[in-house]
Amino acid sequence: MSSARKLFHPANISLHVEDPDEREIKTIPQLIEFNARRNPDHIFCIQARNQQDRIPVSHLQLKQAVLKCSGWLIANVEKLTLPYADTDGNICRGPPVALAMNSDIGLLVHLLSLLSLGVPVLLLSARLNSSAMKHLVLETSPEAIIGAPNRRTTMQEARIPLELQLRVVSLKIVKLAVLTPKPTRRYLCYLPKT
Repeated sequence: MSSARKLFHPANISLHVEDPDEREIKTIPQLIEFNARRNPDHIFCIQARNQQDRIPVSHLQLKQAVLKCSGWLIANVEKLTLPYADTDGNICRGPPVALAMNSDIGLLVHLLSLLSLGVPVLLLSARLNSSAMKHLVLETSPEAIIGAPNRRTTMQEARIPLELQLRVVSLKIVKLAVLTPKPTRRYLCYLPKT
């Protein structure tokens, strides 16, 4: 029995601003789209859950997860500010959305989803102590924090001043496309405007 492997088609990536070519890839969302179209069955990564449980993720599955997560973000993060044009036609971006999640495919999918939507992202590392987290949140003023339930305690210990105190709005259990056999848990925190 012969199994014919499909060739991987590398993307033509160009970061040159002058003389743009429509065929060249300039952004991460474009690269995700290219690989989903040209290399759909090739493995993007393998998510290890434990010693025996490994989940291969193809480029097509990654794109599907990013699209599904983008839809979830638009539907559930009411303070999400998508890019818009001002009266002079300049593109403006809103404040960042912070991610305080575990270092796995879920973090990457949320990061890529926000980037695809044009929303700035603040990554709050799982290694941050509460005072470092408080400093970053105060300096960057994210409007929303999407976090894993196991990061909630660190955020509460940060004792962000009352006017910026995090309010847990909802605890959502969703499945990110076909990537996870168990639902991915995440919660949203909003920072009220001062």
